[in-house]
Amino acid sequence: MHWTTPLSLGLLLVANTSVVLAQPAVDLAGPKWNAHRNLAQNNPPGTPLAQLLAAARPLASSKAVAWKGLDIMIPGHEVLPPGSLITALLHLYQEQTCKADAIAVGHTSSSVYHLSASGTAVYGDHIFILDALWKDKQASTLRSRPTIVVTRPGGSLLLDDGPVNFEMRSFPRFQAGVTYLQFLRFIPESSAYQAIDAFSTLAAGRNNWMIARKDFSGLVLPGFGRSALMPMIHGWLQTCK
Repeated sequence: MHWTTPLSLGLLLVANTSVVLAQPAVDLAGPKWNAHRNLAQNNPPGTPLAQLLAAARPLASSKAVAWKGLDIMIPGHEVLPPGSLITALLHLYQEQTCKADAIAVGHTSSSVYHLSASGTAVYGDHIFILDALWKDKQASTLRSRPTIVVTRPGGSLLLDDGPVNFEMRSFPRFQAGVTYLQFLRFIPESSAYQAIDAFSTLAAGRNNWMIARKDFSGLVLPGFGRSALMPMIHGWLQTCK
């Protein structure tokens, strides 16, 4: 069923640098990551999933529909500044370049999903293998780390009244085998990271970096070529105050 700066001290720019260090074991089910339950990004407004399941299960039975749980898709709702879409997005990414604690290229290897503190969403904690760092304010930690943990809304979970698959069009789930570029914010409570906002994740296409969120996935921005975006971001970094 469906419901519908000039570069400042401590900032590292590393381009086209593959990380080859051995990966340490990370227990994504450990208590260290509990702080992610309370993040605003992982707690969108809405009805608690347990209530939706409790209401949907008898409804499915009354209509003789085989109960397979809920498949919930949340539409995107972010509003861009007025004016040209392309101009607004380029300005947004210039701002994100300056605001980001890290700009990382990589891919995911494993994920664990949890119920948010409000109960309104499922979110995932993901092992993100670093292929390159384009910016790092946490240079003393990330330079020697082959992986980071990134938390992100969306995922699948088995609750008391059945399974729920929770998706947000603004934060599509990471896909295996896909290389991502992320503008990230540091989470001090866990030393993990989260995307700055719904525009902060780009997926690598054949020739371009594409906005990952569904509503903009077909849009190609000028300068966002696979080899051209890093020099553009380097130039933006020179303008950060």
